[in-house]
Amino acid sequence: MKKSFLVFLVVSVFVSINVFADEKTDKSLALLQRLSGDTTIWSGTTGTNNISIMNRALTNSANRQGPSEASLLYVALRTLTNGKTEAQFRELMGSDFILFTGSYVDTMLLMEAGIRPQVIIAIINEVVKQKPVESYALHFRELLNLSQDAADSLAKIARTQSNFLANPQF
Repeated sequence: MKKSFLVFLVVSVFVSINVFADEKTDKSLALLQRLSGDTTIWSGTTGTNNISIMNRALTNSANRQGPSEASLLYVALRTLTNGKTEAQFRELMGSDFILFTGSYVDTMLLMEAGIRPQVIIAIINEVVKQKPVESYALHFRELLNLSQDAADSLAKIARTQSNFLANPQF
């Protein structure tokens, strides 16, 4: 009896994580389509692949040795976790089962959780704040391992959507 309950619990958690991952991908794609006006790069298989590439870059960033890319991603995500309450952090993470520490650990957990609309906006805003406008695409390509077309699309968002980026509404 106990073994079957444990199997049920593990399967339930796995399914809920996968459903949440699909929901994050869908919301991220919808946001990028809306902001860029580009359905070629941010829809279908191409869009899903671009989000997967961004996810891998973000989750691997904690292990990067180069200070500039990893620190820029860390600073971007720290703006999302800094000063949050436990409830706000769990809402951002999309789970009540996440450990909240109120420290840098929260930012690292967010990095490992992957791409979501809030993370995309934070990364774009940090690039805009730290880098010259003519190098946006280069930095998106390097930070997130994106193709030139996808990086150009994010650079276009950074240049043309300043009102939304300053006050995003999800």
